Amino acid sequence: VADARQRVDSAAEDARRRARAEADRVIAEAERHAATVREEARTLAEKVRTEGNARADSLVARASGPTAGIAARVAADRVRREANTQADRIVREADARANVMVTQAKQQADALVKPGS
Repeated sequence: VADARQRVDSAAEDARRRARAEADRVIAEAERHAATVREEARTLAEKVRTEGNARADSLVARASGPTAGIAARVAADRVRREANTQADRIVREADARANVMVTQAKQQADALVKPGS
């Protein structure tokens, strides 16, 4: 009887160990994917900023005359602000998606190791 109890306990412990390993794998995979999403967003945001700055610089460079130069600088500032706002939004939204992915993975992992499931 004690031997059977020991085998059952050992099997249960082995099952818990496998569930914990699977849970850790799920979380690690989600964190890797989240990091990729964040990095791609940062790259895209930098591209948006660079293109916005290039457009703004082009506006100023094409301006002929002092009045056109002033108007071009005002328009260039607006283009830069819009590009920065868009880039910030890209990063914010990607970060939110990445956080949701990791949170869902942690919930899934908790369900895997929860006793009685």
